[in-house]
Amino acid sequence: MSVWITGGGAAAVALVALIAFVVLVTQPLTAPAPPGAEDAGQQPIDVGIQPKYAPIPELDLQSHPLYTLAPPATSACPKPELKPESSDSWEAFTAEVGPCLDDIWLPLLQQELGLRPPPLDYNVVSQAPPENSTDLDEVLAYYSSEDNSINFVLTNIRRYSARLPQANEPGVWLALFGHEYAHYIQRHTTILDLSAKQEQDATEDKALEFSRRTELQADCLGAASLRALDLYDSEQAQRINTTFNAGGHSTTHGSAANARHWFTTGWNTDELADCNTFAAEAALVS
Repeated sequence: MSVWITGGGAAAVALVALIAFVVLVTQPLTAPAPPGAEDAGQQPIDVGIQPKYAPIPELDLQSHPLYTLAPPATSACPKPELKPESSDSWEAFTAEVGPCLDDIWLPLLQQELGLRPPPLDYNVVSQAPPENSTDLDEVLAYYSSEDNSINFVLTNIRRYSARLPQANEPGVWLALFGHEYAHYIQRHTTILDLSAKQEQDATEDKALEFSRRTELQADCLGAASLRALDLYDSEQAQRINTTFNAGGHSTTHGSAANARHWFTTGWNTDELADCNTFAAEAALVS
């Protein structure tokens, strides 16, 4: 069973795909500048408010303010139910899990970094956009920054869930959701844009490396989300990890072994600096 990643490369801003099953698309930032930003000659972070920390040119992928934070605190969300073959069930699942993820992440981003990301939209779709990946039959979900949405590809989910033991157990689907939500966090902390700029300016090999660092960080942050939901113990989480990250090597998303490493790191972390894949040695992002 493969839950691995392909696709992507640097485009005008970025195109990143998580295969088995997750696709991330980033687009240029277009929100208007906060009052006074033009007069100050600065380009503010696109979060809809005046940020507490520096504008984009002064941020760095290896020393980003996100890494100064503790992971989100646990939440009292109930364990959701899901019938993965059902569109109605996915809509109910996202309506329940989405606010739980907001509850653990958005106060942290607001209180510590002064960020107020706009609300996410959740959609159940029949297929991934053709520009997102060459392996459209394996895309389970994708985050689009163009409309700030997480989209679940029902046709592919049905095909994948038929191969899953206990497909109705929500752990793997929560890991998928957490990974996509991590891309939302990356986007609104400017990490996606900073990484995409590095990809755009790099050689092909270095661009692929930045893609892998971005995706493996999403694995790490997604696992931190799963732990904060407080629905599984460590042994159960590692079974989810093994299932979710059971695949081969991907040039854009890294090896299954490294995906499992970063998931485990995110689950065990007591500081988000541990999810700093951009400062990690090359062997851990290969």
